[in-house]
Amino acid sequence: MIPSLLLVSEDPQDFLKKGLREIMEDTAQVITSGSGLEGLLKFQETSPMLVIVDSDLPDICGASITSIIKDTPEGRKTIVYLINVRSLLLNVKADRLISAPINYEVLFEQVHQDFERKLFYHTRSAEVEQAISNQQGMLPSKLKHDNFEVDFLYSPYNTLSGDGMFYWYPPPTDTKNVLYGFLFDCTGHDLSSYGQAGMVWVTLRHQLDFLQKDIYSNLAMVLDSVNKDTFRFYCNSDEPQLTSVIVFCVDFLKKELRFAPAGAPEILIKKENTLKRIQTSSHPIGFSEDTEYEEKSVPLENVKEIIFSTDGLSELFLCNQEGRFVLHEAKHDDVSAIFIKLKDKNPSTMDGI
Repeated sequence: MIPSLLLVSEDPQDFLKKGLREIMEDTAQVITSGSGLEGLLKFQETSPMLVIVDSDLPDICGASITSIIKDTPEGRKTIVYLINVRSLLLNVKADRLISAPINYEVLFEQVHQDFERKLFYHTRSAEVEQAISNQQGMLPSKLKHDNFEVDFLYSPYNTLSGDGMFYWYPPPTDTKNVLYGFLFDCTGHDLSSYGQAGMVWVTLRHQLDFLQKDIYSNLAMVLDSVNKDTFRFYCNSDEPQLTSVIVFCVDFLKKELRFAPAGAPEILIKKENTLKRIQTSSHPIGFSEDTEYEEKSVPLENVKEIIFSTDGLSELFLCNQEGRFVLHEAKHDDVSAIFIKLKDKNPSTMDGI
């Protein structure tokens, strides 16, 4: 069956139909309907991947049509737009609400992105579902203790993420009481970066374990080994496989944060009512086999929280607070972060988690 898009509008303008057909090109058929009831029947008949419904229909309110569609078994899997929205009713169900007057340039670009993504996952659904399960299985658990808490944020741009993270807290001893972790951001999204993200996660987890066992003496050695492994096993293509990484240790006995960056990951240190950005800048993993990385440290006196984030989150901060980036999409990248909240307790009383 040829993939299709359904447009439900009493009198759709020619350029709207033409614009939709142009962005669909040869990949899909654009089906039109002039009323709500006819649209519902055509939806059941054709099972379109995407539906666009005008709010103003001759028989039934467009918001009611989108809500009826979204409550069907097939509709739950369909991307549904409600356009020309001038006011909202309660219990409206639609994936996209487009207000009047319509910015058609934005509408066409959004439809194109949604349809391409839907078509991609439709043709590779089994592979994608397995990949989603694999990525979710590599996420850490929240840690909660009298002395500290660790939580995380993980939000792929679409369905699969090019980001990854992990952290763990071994049982403390009289001489070592350390939280270990890493956060990274590979180039790209979805299946294009899924394999790279999995490789980087496994390599970082393995190499950081060497630090925990005192085989490595510092975090720079961890990144050096990860970078060399990347070139040895994964950099055979013409395009470099770049990854921004932060590896870190929170030493509760010495009351310090040690970290080593590759690329420019974000570190925020919160004290009382102040939030300070720690500058990080180095070549990303995969840039050059000869890159030398550096371990740095920050004292944790009076520190309430440490935040590590990928640029998908940090650039949203910069857009909102500093105006250094112009925001064209509400969310333009994978968003990942690790939040470490510190409490004023004696660290020697900590137990392993």
